[in-house]
Amino acid sequence: MPIASVAGDLNATELALDSTIAKAATLVQSMIGARTALGLSPVSGAVSQGKAVEAIAALAAAREAIVACHEELAKDH
Repeated sequence: MPIASVAGDLNATELALDSTIAKAATLVQSMIGARTALGLSPVSGAVSQGKAVEAIAALAAAREAIVACHEELAKDH
């Protein structure tokens, strides 16, 4: 069943992206929590935290592309 295989892979990719976005958000939360617990200035780690947020934005863009792929495949099926 080629269609079922594609559908399964598509679903798995969507779920993996959702999970990765959630994990990356948890990372940012942990970074903020650790900085706060250590009593460090918000300036401390700002660049690395910004990079993590950039990664989340890139993951969100990838998710949008996969959703668009899903929509296109649905038209073809």
